[in-house]
Amino acid sequence: MTITIDSTAQTIAYTDVSNGDSGTVPYSVNSDGTYTLTDPNHNLVAAYEVPSYALLIQAAKTGPNLNAPALITAVDSGQISMSTFAGHSYNYMQFRHCLRWARGRSVTISAQGIGSNSSYWPYGALNSGNQGQSPFNSGTIDMTQAQLDPSARSSKFPTRATTSTTSLARPTACSRVDTPNGACRA
Repeated sequence: MTITIDSTAQTIAYTDVSNGDSGTVPYSVNSDGTYTLTDPNHNLVAAYEVPSYALLIQAAKTGPNLNAPALITAVDSGQISMSTFAGHSYNYMQFRHCLRWARGRSVTISAQGIGSNSSYWPYGALNSGNQGQSPFNSGTIDMTQAQLDPSARSSKFPTRATTSTTSLARPTACSRVDTPNGACRA
């Protein structure tokens, strides 16, 4: 979901890239950091600002069928390049996995654009059909094939023959990653 905040007009405009839904929602800021939203489409329900970091938004009608609830983490976007990520390590959670599993992950990206990752998958420890397999995993991600968007605010990473991962990054702090299996926050 793309979020644009106009603090002068006190509106939040959104476009859900998974279903084409969009709208503009008036808001007011309460003294405790919560936002009161008035969405005529009843999609954006509530919001809370984490000062100097992000805006967390509760949405009711996301996903391809407009029926999936979601917690949206809105962060400022900025110009990026592969050097934005190279030489850094990131910890992240994958909250909305297509099979409703959560994963904790970390990745370290080399100066050459190769990411070494490790993850913990709690379902892997609990699933009786996963016997003999560890909930801990590791591997590499080749990020050298990343395609930078013309705006230099996002990039696409091929992850399988038919899918890609889109990364929207903030050069100074955190990023958001959309994958076929759900959204991640780093």
